[in-house]
Amino acid sequence: MDFVGQTVDSLSVDGQPAPVTWDGARIELPVLDPGEHTVEIAARGLYSNSGQGLHRFHDPVDGATYLYTHFEPSDARRAWPVMEQPDIKTRFSLEVTHPRGWTVMSNTRPASRRIEPPCPDRHRLRL
Repeated sequence: MDFVGQTVDSLSVDGQPAPVTWDGARIELPVLDPGEHTVEIAARGLYSNSGQGLHRFHDPVDGATYLYTHFEPSDARRAWPVMEQPDIKTRFSLEVTHPRGWTVMSNTRPASRRIEPPCPDRHRLRL
C-alpha cells in the first residue's frame, strides 16, 4: 500500500494483527491467498500547504481552519494509505475525528456519526 505521512501505527489483515513494515512511502502487506481480504491500517498523515495531499489553511480573515484536497491521483497517498495502481484499486472506508463545530463534507453520505469519548469536544464521522 502506498502512504506518505507521519506514522503507521497498526496493520491488520482479515481481523488479524500483522507487523508494520513501512519505509516512509510503502506499507508492506503479508503474502495473501487469492481472493478478497480486509486490510485495516491506523496511520497519521501530514497536512500540506502546497496543495498536495490534504491541504490545511487557516484563514486570517474569518479565523477558521479549512482542510481540503484536489486529490490528484499521485497525491492521494499523502492523505491516507491507498493502492494507486489502476489494476488493484479497492473500496475503502474513512473515519475522520474532528473538533466539534467543524463541518465535514464528502461526496458520499456518512455511515455513522458519534461523539468521541472521553472527549466530548471531538466527533468521529465514518464515511
